[in-house]
This record gives sequence, structure tokens and C-alpha cells, in this order.
Amino acid sequence: MRIKDPNKQLVLGFSTSALVLGVVAFSLLAQRLPVFSSSLCEPQRMSTYSAIGWAKEPFDGDDAPYKAIKREIDALAAKGNDTSKLAALYKNTAQQTPKDAEAQFRWGYAAFLASDYVRHIPANKSQVLCGVYVAMGQPKNPQSFEYTRLRFIVGKLYSRYGSYRQMNELGIRLLNKAAKDDFALRYFGINALSTKASQQNSEPLERCLKLTLELQKDFPKRTEPIRMLGGINSSLFAITKKTDFADQALQYYQQYLQILPLGYEEWRKYVERSIKETKMLKESYNQRGELKS
Repeated sequence: MRIKDPNKQLVLGFSTSALVLGVVAFSLLAQRLPVFSSSLCEPQRMSTYSAIGWAKEPFDGDDAPYKAIKREIDALAAKGNDTSKLAALYKNTAQQTPKDAEAQFRWGYAAFLASDYVRHIPANKSQVLCGVYVAMGQPKNPQSFEYTRLRFIVGKLYSRYGSYRQMNELGIRLLNKAAKDDFALRYFGINALSTKASQQNSEPLERCLKLTLELQKDFPKRTEPIRMLGGINSSLFAITKKTDFADQALQYYQQYLQILPLGYEEWRKYVERSIKETKMLKESYNQRGELKS
């Protein structure tokens, strides 16, 4: 029903505009910000190159040594070796040889596996990644896809630089080369792509929606795509005012709350707030007579 009182309409207009901005920003915010606070792990001052400048460089260098390291650590993990202990061992070597890219990669990859990322984002064992992002910036950039991929993912998981524009642009480039079985790169690449969306341009979100549906299909046991689908649909609703997007967002959010593992209360609070925001915006659009089928 439309509100005819011009004063009430004006107030509603301002509040709705603010809510739209809030829903779009909040729905995408959790998709794009680094999961962990890393202020205690990174020096306050870093060179532009060490922090984010490297993200603009190509990644067509030699992958062979880094693929070999991954196979080596994967084999050790498959035999039951504790990846946390491996990460601690490799960390010592990496710190003794800070300019050795292979040593930094070995530490970084073991720490990534030890972060419990395979269970859920964010990982519970967050501290194991402490310092890895900075360490991978100490050697000369080998410009390898494998090295770039790992540094990007670690940057997203545990670095205050993870949400910088250069990092997101790198994520989009990496997304175009992501293998079908590479959940991590596809997940964070989609997150990076979402940052290109705005109230005037929903096309990046529409592509994100398609890619996330594919990710959910390929990884049915992962819960994160469900939350992502809620956020993407919520943002699309805020921009397009189409009811279907709101209904889909609420459905995915509720599904996520049902399957969310114990111990992730921050994500539960985020989703509960997202549900509230989406419902408020839907009611606001309805009162203004702006809902679209």
C-alpha cells in the first residue's frame, strides 16, 4: 500500500535508501573482507609491493617446484602426519631462509592445510596462518600461478590487505584459471568478483550467482556456498526490487542456519542480521509499491 502523506513518504524514502545501501554493502561485506584479524601478525608498515603491489604482476612463471611441494605435503598428510606440526617445522626453515620462495611456499601450504579450512570458513585454527602472508612477500616474486594462488588465498583468509582493490582484481584474474576441483580459489574468486557490483550495475552479481550455484553443485558438503547464495540474492533484491530474489535469499539463509557447524556464532549472527535486513527492505519496498515480480 502506498503512503500518501508526502512527509511520511519523504522519511520513508530516506530510510529506504539507507537500507538499500546497507543491505548491498552488508550482504557483500562478509564475502569480501578477510576472515581473521591479522594486526598482530603483520608489521604496521610494509612496502606497497610487499603488501599489494605484487598482485598486479603476471603469474605465468614455473609451477613445477610448487606443484611438487604440494604433492609432497599432501602425501605426508594422507599418511596421518599432523599438518600443524609440519607447518611449525617448515616455519622454522622459512624464517631462516626468508628469501627462499620454495621455503615460504612450503610453510604457507602446510599452514593452509593446518588451518582447518577444509571444514569451514573461517578456520578454527586461525593462528597457524599468522605471518604467512608477509613471509610469502619476502622472496622475489616467482610469478608462478601456484605461488600467486596460495598467497592470494592466505591474503583473503588472514591479512588486512585481503579486501584491497588490487587483491580483488587479482582474484578475478585467478578465477578465470581456477580448476573445477579448486574450491578455495573459486570461492574467493567469486568474492572478489562481487566487489565489482553496485546499485547501478548488478551484472557482476548475476555472474556471481551463476558461479556460486555451480560451486554448490560441485561441493555439496560445503556450507559456505549456501551463505554466499543468500548474500548474493539479498543484494540482487536490494538493487532490482524483485521479490524472487528476496525469497531466495531468505530460503538460503534459513538453510544455512540449519547446517551451520557448532562454534561459528559470528556467522550465525551475520546471517540472522541479514535475514532481518532483507525482511525490512522487502516491507519498505512493499509500502512504497515498488516490489517487482
